[in-house]
Amino acid sequence: GCSGEATNLSLDPPSDTTEFAIRGTSVINGAVWKLNREILVEFTQDVDFSTVSPSTIQIVDTQGVPAIGTYSSAGPKIVRFQPRCPTNATNSDGGFGQGRTYRLTVVSQTSSGIGGGVTVQNTAGDRLVTGLNVVFTTPTSTDELVLFVDVVAGSRSC
Repeated sequence: GCSGEATNLSLDPPSDTTEFAIRGTSVINGAVWKLNREILVEFTQDVDFSTVSPSTIQIVDTQGVPAIGTYSSAGPKIVRFQPRCPTNATNSDGGFGQGRTYRLTVVSQTSSGIGGGVTVQNTAGDRLVTGLNVVFTTPTSTDELVLFVDVVAGSRSC
């Protein structure tokens, strides 16, 4: 990922870890999230990564525009979303737009709407019973130190 800093996950683990559930996320409600910072979602059991997609872990802005990036494994129980790094001078072509509000939705088996019922599954084929919604915003600035994590003298780390 882009970030070299340790990422703490929020939420307390469910008391019954026999259920496939979300243990936590690196982004919390109300956070201001830098444009190149990865988002981690940790589960209580090993994830079947073939079930991870923009349909099962959705990141969209208030206009319904999905964030652009890559989902990957950060361990057997952790899904990483790495937003696409902006490449133009105004930083407007990246996975996250500046000054936007986004909602991270981890879809549950009872979710309605787009992709409802299609969930992340564990390696035993169990579907996620309880989903998650987290709302966060992205910064607006011309200063790359405000916009990005791991900025190195004149170039962002992406």
